[in-house]
Amino acid sequence: SSAILHGMLKQMASFIYPNCGRLSAAVTAGLQASAVLVLIVSVVSGFGRRSNKDGLKAFYFSNAAILVICWLSFHSLLYSSRGVLRSMSRRDSLFEGNEAETPLLPRPAEYDSLDADGQELSLWQLSKKSWPVGISIMLTVSSSMAVSSWFNRFESADVSNQSFPQLLFYTRIFSDLLGRPSTLYLTSQSPTSIFTASTLRLLLSPLFFIYSSTTILPKNDSAVIVSVFLFSFTSGFLVTRAYQLAPSLLNDQERERNLTKQTSLLSVFFSISVLLGLFATFALRAVL
Repeated sequence: SSAILHGMLKQMASFIYPNCGRLSAAVTAGLQASAVLVLIVSVVSGFGRRSNKDGLKAFYFSNAAILVICWLSFHSLLYSSRGVLRSMSRRDSLFEGNEAETPLLPRPAEYDSLDADGQELSLWQLSKKSWPVGISIMLTVSSSMAVSSWFNRFESADVSNQSFPQLLFYTRIFSDLLGRPSTLYLTSQSPTSIFTASTLRLLLSPLFFIYSSTTILPKNDSAVIVSVFLFSFTSGFLVTRAYQLAPSLLNDQERERNLTKQTSLLSVFFSISVLLGLFATFALRAVL
């Protein structure tokens, strides 16, 4: 249910206030911030630190309550926000008489005569137009997944510091979170520049595996923490910026009817990249 809700919110962010990148940044930042919320619940409930049933129950029931609140907030958003209502009604008007037989929400009369002559693209056509941002997402997320899955192999220069992998993990979470809203201030107008940055970032990722598995690079905790921070910050920035720039790859006639489908396509790229990152980790574990 969480995955469904997240997918729906990403689709809605693509056509509600389409000319504003703040909503897309807020949705992706919210996804990353959910890990912080789970961390808070874990600390408060004592889950993971003491093996008693009270802590276990508190952890799972708290997360279930948060999920219910999210669903209720989502339904409230659909019916109480005028901007959402107008956008959903406009979407229904575009597809009236085609695949959307039942309106998603009650439609105001002002959309009864909305022009729906925009061209709907096939997935193949959409892929050819969206490939720079799609590949950028794959390169960025797969390398992030591979590196973060390797944190348990990182050893601190201080042999008594057994919590160093945990420190790296939460450094990744918070820096990735910071990178997402930073797209509102550090803007890049070209999908090509995002693709180039993602490629360069991928080429630098082997340094983390060399550091953790060999003695070629000297051990330095501060350098590793800063490197993980920058690597994860760019991950959040590049993925969010890719979603923001994706509509610019469609012309005005195509954009109205294809934004939701394009967002779904990018979500497929995102899911594939997660799997690629995990497979890369398994392959490296067999070699290193």
